[in-house]
Amino acid sequence: PLPRQRQLCIRARLSQHIRSTRPRQPDPHAHWHRQIARHPPHSCRSWPKASLHTSGHSCQAPGTTETKRVRATVGGDRINCPGDVSTKTAGLTTAKLLINSTLSTPGAMMMCMDIKDFYLNTPMSRYEYMKIPVDIIPATIMAQYKLDALTHNGSVYVEIRKGMYGLPQAGRLANDELVKHLASHGYIQDDHTHGLFTHSTCTIAFC
Repeated sequence: PLPRQRQLCIRARLSQHIRSTRPRQPDPHAHWHRQIARHPPHSCRSWPKASLHTSGHSCQAPGTTETKRVRATVGGDRINCPGDVSTKTAGLTTAKLLINSTLSTPGAMMMCMDIKDFYLNTPMSRYEYMKIPVDIIPATIMAQYKLDALTHNGSVYVEIRKGMYGLPQAGRLANDELVKHLASHGYIQDDHTHGLFTHSTCTIAFC
């Protein structure tokens, strides 16, 4: 038999040859990647806390109609929320095991998806409060909601009744609602592996 080092050298050369001779598949997202490189989507960056920001750039794919995005962010560092606001999510090991299980199971299929605006509009049993300086609120918003009459010392005071960006408890509230919704459709979270859901009657699993 060949020495171990010689075997590894031959395997490396074979792998390199296979990669170099294998025809490359066209990237279906090449145009989108070039657009991101040329025009970074500034609205994807994190905004200052307790602010309202309007950006001329969008995170949407080319061809969509959205041209501007407005985000309000709560100053979460100034909120004292009682109780545990942490959310136990699936770890990297869980995701890797699920992917490997799919690859090693004949006929198995996998898909990936993202829940857009996951932290937004979750009902809150305990309301929070915030003040927004009027100088960062667009004039059209001030006029549409007649905020001039509600202005006090240069700010508008708001009551937060649903989840939004910046709330320390936003992730916990959204996750609790998600677990409850999935349970009503037969998807139960594993008792020992956080973020891993399996169906009660079929073989569907996700994390």
